[in-house]
Amino acid sequence: MGSIAVIGMMCLPQELMEEILMLCDPVDVARVAMCCRRMYGIVYGDILQVDTSAAGERGRRERRAFWKALYLAQPLDDPRVCVNWLGDSRVSGASTVEGEDDDGDSVDWQNEVKRIVRARSIVSDVCLCRDEKELREVLETFLGLVEWVPPLRGRDGPGSDLARNLVWVPVVLKEFLDDIVGGVPESSVESEGTSVGETQLWRVPPRVKWSSKTKQLHAHLHTLYGLTRSDLGRRTRVDSRAFVYDMRKYTAENEYGPFKAGGKLVDWVHVQQIHHAVSMHIVWDSVQRLFAGDEEREFQYMIYPMSMPLTQTLIPRGGGEGEEEDVGRIPPVDVSSENNEESLPEGADWAAVGGIWNVCFCFCDHRELIAYNEPVDGTGELDTSLFEEEDFTEIFRQLVVDIHVTRVAEDPEHPGRPIIGFVGEMRPPSTSTMYGIVQLTSDNHLKWQFVSWIFYMNCPCLTIFIVLW
Repeated sequence: MGSIAVIGMMCLPQELMEEILMLCDPVDVARVAMCCRRMYGIVYGDILQVDTSAAGERGRRERRAFWKALYLAQPLDDPRVCVNWLGDSRVSGASTVEGEDDDGDSVDWQNEVKRIVRARSIVSDVCLCRDEKELREVLETFLGLVEWVPPLRGRDGPGSDLARNLVWVPVVLKEFLDDIVGGVPESSVESEGTSVGETQLWRVPPRVKWSSKTKQLHAHLHTLYGLTRSDLGRRTRVDSRAFVYDMRKYTAENEYGPFKAGGKLVDWVHVQQIHHAVSMHIVWDSVQRLFAGDEEREFQYMIYPMSMPLTQTLIPRGGGEGEEEDVGRIPPVDVSSENNEESLPEGADWAAVGGIWNVCFCFCDHRELIAYNEPVDGTGELDTSLFEEEDFTEIFRQLVVDIHVTRVAEDPEHPGRPIIGFVGEMRPPSTSTMYGIVQLTSDNHLKWQFVSWIFYMNCPCLTIFIVLW
């Protein structure tokens, strides 16, 4: 019966075969393509020759349409309507209207499907990862899905406009960000010169041996993801506090914040540690209730203000009634003359700095901070036992601030994206005022810098994080 069914299926018209395959998972499509030359030709084209005739060109268009339909059948956003936080389109020649059929776009649909499905397979089974290079490709694939999404159209919350990518990625990642930290072993062999013991060979080494680029990609995705299962453990909280309260991490070279290259690039390893330290205060009560009396309880995903679903780009709808909607790039700002709060150029607040913000910060007893930063026995190592003590106290505060843009100044490195000056007035019970600037880093992330007497006295390091985030 099986052979009869196969023969019957092979007699179907190609159009019907394609319709059936479009209902399948891409992994199953790849398996079907290996059955015979005809199926391979339907999915990938004729591997033995390149047809330059009109019929061959028509076949290539049909295969492109097939892979396009296969991509759009996945629970992902249409890349043609995805933008980054600046409003730049992910693909050239892309349509700005979701669902519009535009064959003039530059999306390599086949390669996109292959890349995403390979990444999905690896996060489901880390043993499939071949080496650290492929790990970087996986991390870059997921970062691409998270940072390029359809924009929200208003400030009413995610709702029906929530990007599908921001739902799919957390579901698929699951425990991957934790699991890959331990590396992917290849095999064990006896160490030379020893009768007992083993030397571990790695396809993907543990995180401590990763390159700086891999560490940055992992920390970047981890920061956007939010909290993993291991993040809720006591050991991780000790480690993040030990990192952020190590004052050697704050120098003139990184502008005393989570930056690299003289403040031009974001240090995502540093940001992720601060993100964790602050996040644990925000969610701590929920964690206590969730794991009360059962630290091994199953954990899926925690949605809170610093987790992935809340990272979606917001670009308000443009155009008046009856006019075509403008969903393109945030318009560049012309800074051709002196300005102040009363005479700002059009679109001066291109980064949406003005508005009501919640500012969070943490600090500990400064006597403990000084004691912690005294190296042990001249080794350079710091004694982290301070953060393991039950009576260690870390203060967390959350204040509401009204921020107003006061001026803009040209940024030579980013024409049309001027440096924004602002003033922030704290709401009661605080009486503090913030003065600062916001500008783009060389890798196109926002860097906030400000001074505030209360914050400066209490916690210069964690305060920097909140405005960066």
